Amino acid sequence: MTGVLDNIVYLKAGERKLLRTSKTVLLYCLRGVINVRVEDRAIHLIEKEMLVINSGEEYGWTSDQDSLILKVSIEDYQLHNALRADKTQIILSSVEHQTRDYNSLRFILDSIVKQTSRDNSFALKSLYYLLWDKVVEDYYVKDNYPELISKEGQKFQEISQFVYQHFNENLSLREISEKYGYSESTFSRLFKKYCGEKYVDFLRRVRLEHARSLLLETDSSVADIAFQTGFGNLSVFNRNFLEIYGIQPSKYRQKQNAIDDENIASKNDIKQYIDKTLTSDGNRVSEEIELNIDANGGYPVTKTVTDVLGPVRANELLTGQLQRTILKIKDDLRMKYLMVTDVMELGFDNDPANPSFEKICLALQIITDQLHLIPILEIDRTAAWKGLLSFLELRYTKETIGKWLFKINDSKEYSANEFCNKYISISRAIKEVIPKAKIGAGNINCIINPEKLEKIIEYFQKENVKNEFVSLFCAPFSGEDYKSAYSVSDKHFVENNLNIFEEIAAKYAYKTSLWIEGWDANLIIGDAYNDSCARACHTLMQISDSIEKVEHFCCSRISDWSYVTEQFQYPICGAGGLISKDGLKKPVYYSLFMNVFAPGFCIAKGEGYYVSKTEDDYYCLILYNAQRFNALYYQHDGKVMPEMLDYIFESKKTKTFKLNFSNVKNGTYNVASYEVVSNKNNVLAEWKNLEFKSVLNTGEIEYLNAVCNPKLSYKTEIVSNNVLSLKYVLGPSDFSLIMFTPK
Repeated sequence: MTGVLDNIVYLKAGERKLLRTSKTVLLYCLRGVINVRVEDRAIHLIEKEMLVINSGEEYGWTSDQDSLILKVSIEDYQLHNALRADKTQIILSSVEHQTRDYNSLRFILDSIVKQTSRDNSFALKSLYYLLWDKVVEDYYVKDNYPELISKEGQKFQEISQFVYQHFNENLSLREISEKYGYSESTFSRLFKKYCGEKYVDFLRRVRLEHARSLLLETDSSVADIAFQTGFGNLSVFNRNFLEIYGIQPSKYRQKQNAIDDENIASKNDIKQYIDKTLTSDGNRVSEEIELNIDANGGYPVTKTVTDVLGPVRANELLTGQLQRTILKIKDDLRMKYLMVTDVMELGFDNDPANPSFEKICLALQIITDQLHLIPILEIDRTAAWKGLLSFLELRYTKETIGKWLFKINDSKEYSANEFCNKYISISRAIKEVIPKAKIGAGNINCIINPEKLEKIIEYFQKENVKNEFVSLFCAPFSGEDYKSAYSVSDKHFVENNLNIFEEIAAKYAYKTSLWIEGWDANLIIGDAYNDSCARACHTLMQISDSIEKVEHFCCSRISDWSYVTEQFQYPICGAGGLISKDGLKKPVYYSLFMNVFAPGFCIAKGEGYYVSKTEDDYYCLILYNAQRFNALYYQHDGKVMPEMLDYIFESKKTKTFKLNFSNVKNGTYNVASYEVVSNKNNVLAEWKNLEFKSVLNTGEIEYLNAVCNPKLSYKTEIVSNNVLSLKYVLGPSDFSLIMFTPK
């Protein structure tokens, strides 16, 4: 059989005579006009229109002199095996059914063209299967649903699949009947009933379909093809082929090859098309940003501090691995708080009726005494928590517990009144034991139900409820539930949440400390995006949007170590942690690390940059080149394999930042630059160099720990005339921290 790349063909101006196809074919008009005839249908394809011709249909075409066609085929048996169906029908015609959305398919097909020009066989194979997966998912017409077919009918469908897979073996009626325990007459009757044709006709058709593919796509002799497809001898093969197709096999090959050879487009034809069409101004590959920054300007801001780790489940705190991980990163990231969930579940492990608080106390002791962090405890059951706090008074002073934070979460199941009643009930129970306890509302989303948020804020203000903080869950949601909206996942969804909250809070003169506890663009575990530099850039964008509005920014999951399952067996598994299960720091870790160095006096902020300084002329620049997802990403439902990361963004632009500082004190400055690039020295890029090994040995982990770090460089700049000019080039999803100080 031919390979994937042989099924991707470019055709130039010309014609194809009306012939029956042995494959399922997708035609995509890249340029010009193509007049296609399929059986008795006439379809006129213009640029970006597409059409699928099903196996067994007669089709031909003529085109104008400037046309260019992409033809992508799939062999009949592959569709049959994938769909577990004898007969397949795909109805796809962007001309005849214009109301359907074909943009996703257009993107995949254009990506195939781009990768063809680069001779990227791996990408082409991935895109080829993605294309047919999408076509089958959206355009396959399923005649019979398994749930409506009898068990006997399902059995004969399985028999037909067996014949497809073993067509070249001895599958006479007698052999196949005996294999499945039927008499020949009963088998023949049931096969025709459930499969629509006589068994001998079915077997002959399957063998001839494969024979036609071999005639067109291999150099094997006709005699060899006859033997390979299960025919006893050449004369039997020739007779059957002539009877079905009306032409001898050798002449069929000569005729079809002559037609195709005349119309094959050259590499130069493809290159000219790409240069003219796919690299136009709409898909620029570079962008220049020039900034004129007054060093004497700016304003003090409430800096968004990324000092909250978690959430972590309480039972995870009892594991040495998590403790070691937190100790490894908390000082670098200047962590102060640890958010803990499922606290009471730890106490109900043994007897739900009689909770034991010993394990909970042990977990809290680990947080305060070993990790030296302040716990943020999520609260649910009022009575149980009152008992726990009374128990904790025996171990801790009220002053110590008064430094902890307690978070009462909202949920989509609650109405505004139900949440407010829950909040008041739990907070009163806590205050009875710990009068100075710091209590706040959590898991608040502004986009899903702003009407509910307004009722909550109105209630808090009316009843004079004192919240120490409100923590917003700002993941990209849409609609009325928690369904993730990937179409907005790389946009400014944190800022959108904040704007809604501020507008409602201003209406009721409501003031509180704002926190962010949910900010990731993807909530799905098992997506390579979570391990990528793209996620790090999106994180920097959300942090930059939070400056002046948010006091604390939660750092999401700490480590991927808990995802040690069959589904997430790989060392870099696409989970949401800051470091991998082997302790390797991901790019998102370094995005948070860079934010630590930004002082609280902003002198410039915009798309892709944040510039700040201190009174003693310490300057800090954070630059990032965030990319936008394309339709290909959305088709994966948030589960992209590492091999596909290069193809899930719109137009991958390089950004050049030209920074012109005025009113800088004259003198010599040390300039230090920390750069993270997407194509090397990060966990995904270096894992790719190790061929995505499923298990890393100790030496490989040590190697990755050594190389997966920001690139550090130093230089000096002399400032005269109070002007300093800097230039930095960032590739797609690259990000940098630049600091300069007087020498």
